[in-house]
Amino acid sequence: MASFGLHRPVLHPSTTHSEAERAGCSGRCLPVLTQRHRNEPADIRGSSSSPIVASPVLPVTAGLSEPTRISIAASSVATEKIGVLLLNLGGPGTLKDIKPFLYNLFADPDIIRLPPAVRFLQPLIATIISTLRAPKSTEGYKAIGGGSPLRRITDEQACALAASLTAKGQPANVYVGMRYWHPYTEEALEQIKADGVSRLVILPLYPQFSISTSGSSLRLLEGLFKTDKKLGQLRHTVIPSWYQRRGYVCAMADLIEQELLKFKDVPSVEVFFSAHGVPKSYVEEAGDPYKEEMEECVRLIMDETRRRGFANTHTLAYQSRVGPAEWLKPYTDESIRWAAGVWGRTGDLEMLLQAYDRERRTLPSPVEMWQWGWTKSAEMWNGRIAMLAIIIILLLEATSGQSILKNLIYAE
Repeated sequence: MASFGLHRPVLHPSTTHSEAERAGCSGRCLPVLTQRHRNEPADIRGSSSSPIVASPVLPVTAGLSEPTRISIAASSVATEKIGVLLLNLGGPGTLKDIKPFLYNLFADPDIIRLPPAVRFLQPLIATIISTLRAPKSTEGYKAIGGGSPLRRITDEQACALAASLTAKGQPANVYVGMRYWHPYTEEALEQIKADGVSRLVILPLYPQFSISTSGSSLRLLEGLFKTDKKLGQLRHTVIPSWYQRRGYVCAMADLIEQELLKFKDVPSVEVFFSAHGVPKSYVEEAGDPYKEEMEECVRLIMDETRRRGFANTHTLAYQSRVGPAEWLKPYTDESIRWAAGVWGRTGDLEMLLQAYDRERRTLPSPVEMWQWGWTKSAEMWNGRIAMLAIIIILLLEATSGQSILKNLIYAE
């Protein structure tokens, strides 16, 4: 059985069932685009010789709890109905959605990877983290209007994609499926089945592939396709990453060029890329290609800017690390500190710090040694020790069938 994950046979979308079986897959395998096909537009037209007649794109009328579907009217002679499924992270629409959204996020084993022996603790850990992080996240969402704009932006992308496909003579229904909030991927698939879609293009809206983003969504889809007979028979194509597409690279170079031209001394400007990080173990132990794809993406973008006559240097750093584990380096905050030391201009440092985290006016120095008292290091280690103790107690109770705390309290 082919997998949506990292290690999967690579099949052309037109591969037949017998060819799939020879490649080590069953007829339900989920083919992906090869490198050659990633660099070419996917042919999602039906095999019928009768043209599909498009009507104007319909506006989005679905509520926040309903799946997004951008419909294109087709002629009755069309033998196939084409669909495009856009996959994204999702985000809380209102402040009251923040805690359950965070729970869904941290309950995903592709986000917090626990050893098999303690994987049963995932819901508990997700509850603790979501409870602790909800207040700070609430303040952040209040600052941007009381909710995530991701649903609106993704719906706008779906509308634009449907319109573009129609203009190119390849009309399709475009659906939005979120991983951790409404409209959930499962809701989008139910709508796809109800609409009678016969061919589906699956497009994660993450340019680079990572276990924790595209991988998580595709793993969910794999399970749903395995257990649903109707979905298992649906012909589909997966586009796992698209950072190397010419249009994307040029769009990023356009944005950089616009900003560079705002400076008086353009050649002296450093281009700073801050990418979302992942734990180092994802790359070194699980084989996540994210780091490699991100570095190649930055190289392609900078090659394009140089082709346009800009010879600026650049830095790639990784942000948003969580917990004690080592994440991809260099870290964004450390790189900002380094850049400030090189440039030696306070104004530039202030500008970078505000862009990185509006709540932080200065960067704290790294802790070189243990600090006693009510300090960040003490809180961190106390928290680690307490969590370790809880895990040990739960494991002992699960294996022995006895309540450790009860025995300690009522011991004679």
